[in-house]
Amino acid sequence: MTNFEGKFCWVDLTTTNLEASKKFYGELFGWRFEEEKTPEGGTYSTAHVGDKGIAGIVEQPKASQGGKSTWNSYFSVKNLEAFAEKATRYGATTIVPRKNIGTYGALSVLQDPAGAYFCTWESAGDPNVEGEYMSEKPGYMAWVELATRDLDRAGKFYSEVFDFSPESMNMGGDSQPYFLFKHDQKPQAGLMGMPKEMPDNLPSHWMNHVSVENCDRSLEKATQMGAKTLYGPQDIPNMGRFATIQDPQGAVISIFAKQ
Repeated sequence: MTNFEGKFCWVDLTTTNLEASKKFYGELFGWRFEEEKTPEGGTYSTAHVGDKGIAGIVEQPKASQGGKSTWNSYFSVKNLEAFAEKATRYGATTIVPRKNIGTYGALSVLQDPAGAYFCTWESAGDPNVEGEYMSEKPGYMAWVELATRDLDRAGKFYSEVFDFSPESMNMGGDSQPYFLFKHDQKPQAGLMGMPKEMPDNLPSHWMNHVSVENCDRSLEKATQMGAKTLYGPQDIPNMGRFATIQDPQGAVISIFAKQ
């Protein structure tokens, strides 16, 4: 697919314990890791399924130890500064300006008007040859969605700054509203209000979903390794089954098994 503003392109985990996180996710998803040094002298571990890079894991710098482990969602843009200027006009705040990442490209971190953090990525190569990122294959990223405490404001913001068209989706029963962000009629990301089961102190956030063969078995395995179940497991009509967990270092991620 041709690249566009807002294409979900990468995730990484900033963790308080690199080796513990690698062990947890390696066992849960079957990821293997390749490592390289960062300019700051740390280690960036890239998780793979086969030869496909899936996600990154990096330990927090010692100066910021004590912070929370966090999964970060990245969206492709053509130019970081131009996008940040546009996003600011619609109420976003730039948290981390351009940061060059070796020969790969550059990133920045923003906060949307409803409080969710997200990363933007400007590729140094041709982003059109990087291929699809999401997949139903086990261990791959299956989906990304925004859980927000201000549905209207968040929906308007992302529809303005990304090449997205929102479309409501019937989740069945008395489920709360759910929206798909589409590009060229293809779903790219989801949008929903914060579920009432989530803790009151959990802010708006982007949630990454990893494909698994069986949601319940993966959830059981995760809890046996020290994870907490925050939501689910729950069926999504005509789609599959998912659950949201908090890993032993405190980072939150979801697992999804296609029906």
